[in-house]
Amino acid sequence: MINAILGAIFGDIVGSPYEVNNTKDYNFRLLSHKSGYTDDTVLTIATADWLINGGCIASYYDVYGNRYKGAGYSSNFSNWLNKSEKEPYGAETDGSAMRVSPVGCFYNTLEETIDAAVITASCTHNGEDGIKGAKFVAEAIFLIREGRTKEELKEALSIIFPSYDLNKKYDEVKKDYGWNYGTENKNVVPYAFIAFFESTDFEDAIRKAVSLGGDSDTLGAICGSMAGAYYGIPDKFIKEIYKRIPKEFIDILSQFIKTNKGF
Repeated sequence: MINAILGAIFGDIVGSPYEVNNTKDYNFRLLSHKSGYTDDTVLTIATADWLINGGCIASYYDVYGNRYKGAGYSSNFSNWLNKSEKEPYGAETDGSAMRVSPVGCFYNTLEETIDAAVITASCTHNGEDGIKGAKFVAEAIFLIREGRTKEELKEALSIIFPSYDLNKKYDEVKKDYGWNYGTENKNVVPYAFIAFFESTDFEDAIRKAVSLGGDSDTLGAICGSMAGAYYGIPDKFIKEIYKRIPKEFIDILSQFIKTNKGF
């Protein structure tokens, strides 16, 4: 189920040029010389590394964050990186959801998946919604792995996360969605899901997520993780991913495939 991770990375890469210069054009240019990985990918790889090798999750985010300093971290996370004591700062934002996809791929039980998602969020994003967003994405990927249909997935997630409205229609949301919604998980994660839910294939999901506006790379990463797990990813996009990420990341992905406990 490496496709969930690759989907997150591809969504991040595609969304990266549009984070500052949002687009509402569904037919935007998918990839260009400006399309590159950001903090979403860096911290996703850090999560995968932690799952493979164990230890303290905060130390992985610290090491990767400082190794790839120009990846576009939030001010809160940047401040966290600069502190010697790594204490959580109560964030409710989408940083916890963007990096959790490896957790959804890794375990054979939902209980283990949820527990690990909480760990990945809590070292920084220990606010209620910070944890909830990570749990939502990890659980969605796990349920997709179980073979749930979209309707079954939506029903299950709506019951477990009733504060996330998953019944909104994409076309209605798109009209006014943007940075005005902010970056709290409650205002990002459900909309990434809606883009995925109404998509017809992997590329359609990415285009729908990124052209919502707002935090485009993170919307792409979150939606991409679910879409990658559900649809798989065309080989041409996988080749683009591997062309645009460091060898270290490729090595971690290879190790993840070899050591993955999931089915």
